Amino acid sequence: MLTGPVHSGKTTLLRKLVPGLRDQKIAVDGYLSVAVFKDRELIGYDLFDLKEEKASPFLRKKGKAHWERAGPYFFAPQALEKAKRKILRRRRKDFLVVDEVGPLEIRGGGIWPELQAILSNPSLRCLLVARRNILEEFRNLLKPVAPKIFDIESPDVFRLLREEIQKAGRVKNGRFSRAAVYEE
Repeated sequence: MLTGPVHSGKTTLLRKLVPGLRDQKIAVDGYLSVAVFKDRELIGYDLFDLKEEKASPFLRKKGKAHWERAGPYFFAPQALEKAKRKILRRRRKDFLVVDEVGPLEIRGGGIWPELQAILSNPSLRCLLVARRNILEEFRNLLKPVAPKIFDIESPDVFRLLREEIQKAGRVKNGRFSRAAVYEE
């Protein structure tokens, strides 16, 4: 798990990290939540599909009353469904990136049902992003699994995260090599 405060550079770090992983033949799938600004004001987030390398509106401050909400944001239903499909339909050889898990998932909404369905899969290799203010609640949901935590404010976070993903993401004959992905 990658964690840190709001707007601390978690997504920016991942945007720099993913191309290097691909260069090393690590299949990466999933999505990033990329901030969208209009006239210097944050209006929401786009879902950036890591496989297709395309963005679509994901969270917006303005939406329809029946759309699922997280704080001041509305989830665009099509993008939320796409995020759920990305999680459920990941290929076994893919390293899955989910940016991010938030308060809505803590309450059982959003992408939580899909994440919960795949988290017990022993072949799953993933990186989940969660803000520091919900980290403990989210870790409690994951028990008995104790994920490794990478803090964006740690000076070596980029190198450490890259090395851990490289260990977990190496594929031999279409299968992941075994790697320690949980704390002991």
